Amino acid sequence: MLLVILFVAAGLLLSTRPSLACSCAYAPMEVGAVADVVFTGVAHAYSTVNPVERYIVVEFQVGTVYKGPSATRIQVQAVGGRGPSGGLGPGCEYGFQLGQQYTVFAKDHDSDGVPNTNGCFWNVEGPIEPAAYGLASGQAPARNDETVVLSIVAALTVAALAAISIARRQRHAV
Repeated sequence: MLLVILFVAAGLLLSTRPSLACSCAYAPMEVGAVADVVFTGVAHAYSTVNPVERYIVVEFQVGTVYKGPSATRIQVQAVGGRGPSGGLGPGCEYGFQLGQQYTVFAKDHDSDGVPNTNGCFWNVEGPIEPAAYGLASGQAPARNDETVVLSIVAALTVAALAAISIARRQRHAV
């Protein structure tokens, strides 16, 4: 019996490996106060990938802003950010799937102008009830679409060309 215990203990000691653990500093309802940026939007594209630091920059098409800049598109550095989350990994990963709507909580920890997020920010699939997170009701971001400006310029150009054409015809008819 003693021999069995020694072999089991030796097996446990010799098979140990370093482990990583995700330990979150705050509860889900505290992230509204901690985050610099809170918005609901659709994950639109992946851009910069940093395999060393294990993050990917995810671009969101923003529908509602609760905290932070009122922009129609926001980029976020997400640890383990490609694909569905599937729960927290050992490094607090949280994945974003393209085409899916999320409410994102993020903070610019490294002061590079792109807010960071991970599983400890308790991002939510879909919209939230802002009061539950201590946030004011959200607002739609200000639209600063170049297509609207270009459409107005194009319409004015067509109207001006039509007016010039009509004036020329009237002059030639007389």
